[in-house]
Amino acid sequence: MTDISSIREMVFKENAKRIVMKMKTRCLNPDDYANSAKTILNDIFPNWESDNRILFLAVEVFEERAFMAFDINHHDYDFRTAHQDKSPLPVYVLKRVHKGRNWDLIRLPRDDTIICTRLAELHRAHGYDVELPIVEDHTSVIVHANPRSPV
Repeated sequence: MTDISSIREMVFKENAKRIVMKMKTRCLNPDDYANSAKTILNDIFPNWESDNRILFLAVEVFEERAFMAFDINHHDYDFRTAHQDKSPLPVYVLKRVHKGRNWDLIRLPRDDTIICTRLAELHRAHGYDVELPIVEDHTSVIVHANPRSPV
């Protein structure tokens, strides 16, 4: 457990990595998942939108839990080819510890390939017209109107 300023210091000092933030779905606004997720990310990484070290990729929403995926220091990311990405980054899970001000940042090597594959699939399914972060709402019917060609 540590405070969020220590987490920020830790994640920025190393090479590229992928952070998956776990939260309760009720923390997000059901009428605007993307913007409410951006607000949460801004609470943790102020001014992240102008920080080229942070790339907010996706939000997946389920009944009870939601997951935000963002990359740190991933300067080789290419939106046009992200659906073909097979190069996993080290995955860390970021979650608030109970209701306090402390956070846990846990390295999960077993998720490196799983998360890489899932993000590639989200890019493929949502096509080229989507804006980041990609939002996948599993609480309602999912329609992918203009997917990219299969790999």
